Amino acid sequence: MKRIRFRKVLILGIIVLFIGASIISATSLNLYNKNRCPKWIQSTREPFFPRGIIPNIDFIFRIGQYVQQTTDKGYIVTGFESETISGYSSSDINMNTFLIKYDENGNREWRETFEIMEGNMGYSVQQTEDQGYIIGGSTITSNKSYAMLLKINEQGKEEWMKTYEGVGFAQGTEVQQTKDKGYILTGASTPLNNTNISSVLLVKTDVNGTEEWNKIFVFKNDSIGNSVQQTEDLGYIICGSIVSSGDLNSSVILIKTDNNGEKVWNNSFVFMDVNMGYSVQQTEDLGFIIGGYSIDSDNLKNYALLLKTYENGTMQWHKTFSDKYGFSARQTDDKGYIICGAAISKYKFYALLLKTDEKGNEKWLKTYAGFSVAQGIMVRQTIDKGYILTGFTLRSIFSTEMFVLVLKTNEDGNLEWSSNRTKNISTARAIDSFIIRFLERFPILQQLLGL
Repeated sequence: MKRIRFRKVLILGIIVLFIGASIISATSLNLYNKNRCPKWIQSTREPFFPRGIIPNIDFIFRIGQYVQQTTDKGYIVTGFESETISGYSSSDINMNTFLIKYDENGNREWRETFEIMEGNMGYSVQQTEDQGYIIGGSTITSNKSYAMLLKINEQGKEEWMKTYEGVGFAQGTEVQQTKDKGYILTGASTPLNNTNISSVLLVKTDVNGTEEWNKIFVFKNDSIGNSVQQTEDLGYIICGSIVSSGDLNSSVILIKTDNNGEKVWNNSFVFMDVNMGYSVQQTEDLGFIIGGYSIDSDNLKNYALLLKTYENGTMQWHKTFSDKYGFSARQTDDKGYIICGAAISKYKFYALLLKTDEKGNEKWLKTYAGFSVAQGIMVRQTIDKGYILTGFTLRSIFSTEMFVLVLKTNEDGNLEWSSNRTKNISTARAIDSFIIRFLERFPILQQLLGL
């Protein structure tokens, strides 16, 4: 009974979260069909959206995935965008990475789009030592997907692009420049001879993107690395999730490696039925802070999750915050933490910033509507002790067009500016007709919902 109820929760999530708030960074775990041909790499962090068919509606995606303050006090944002035509299959969708540079007041300085292979998606960006940028993500051809690094110069022009296979098919999520000026990239990889199980991928390159080594961390179920950071001992910490294909329950995973990518230890954390980890950072005490969310299927409740561990990866404490989704968490200058994500109120979704003290106790909470419906995906503290957030926004929960959301706050979370650079041309749809058309595509959902 519990499993049936949980499946209903996920099905409702498909209908509500997909149209309102769940198009975020790529951690879809099942990327490939039974003929080993990769489907469109899904942009949801959780497996809410069925593979193979896009509903009979025109969609336009413009989603901010990652933001960082630059040395000139401005900001760099990456993400991906696509326009889809009614009735197209998911394999016909071409995503393209974009990179936007803003000045410190939110004025756009330049914008570049990168059309690579048959589709590509940027999920993370970091300014490099040469004042250029490195983008981590994924790219796809007609029969294969790859983890991707894309090097950009200071003016936003492509310098080079490299792809990485792992053990067959692969996708990349977060990249960081390492202390030797090379790069570390995490994500997931699936063997060519077993496309049912994905494993955590870790790739180390030199400064030119040439692969030095790659490591695969295999678990019993689908797993993916969502976040990576070089640690003080020059090793690496990876945060991600393991999802059971049988009942869709999941756990947060934390993997520590040495500087050669050899596993030192790994820990998993389960609090409710669904437990997803999306960001990790080493804290001042050499422990780790993890941001994510949990879902309690019995009570139909979702919670932002803040998880603190000791240096050895054992749990120190965890906090949950109801009616919220958490994705990005960072330690702040006062040794507390900031969480970015989404808050749910009366069937609407709002971008969320939640500030805690060093023990994870809430100090303040702010929500931001964007055009009307919004979700935060990535947050960073700025040099003035405020915060910069990126994500996406829609005109309404039934809008079929998503816009990049970038907003800057002061240290108390009060909005200083918000920058949306695309005119809204979305068309609202009536919910009844939308759901009918959606369910017509997926008869199994009708059966599970008892329709």
